[in-house]
Amino acid sequence: GITRALASQLVSAEFLATGQGLLNAATGISALLAGGIGGALWSYINSSAAFMYAAGMSFIGLVLFIILSRRKTHN
Repeated sequence: GITRALASQLVSAEFLATGQGLLNAATGISALLAGGIGGALWSYINSSAAFMYAAGMSFIGLVLFIILSRRKTHN
């Protein structure tokens, strides 16, 4: 949905399929890693550690999104 629409605006028409493929690959790999890391934190530390990790990663993603979207709009 929205992520594919955003990716299509950030990538030139020539590389649209490649951009979509990379987006899907990154999403899948990230989901796999997040599940493993979150599960390990939950099991070996506590549930709060897992939620704090998720919050931290979400914040980093937000900051990267803002930086990259501003860079694209200024070019």
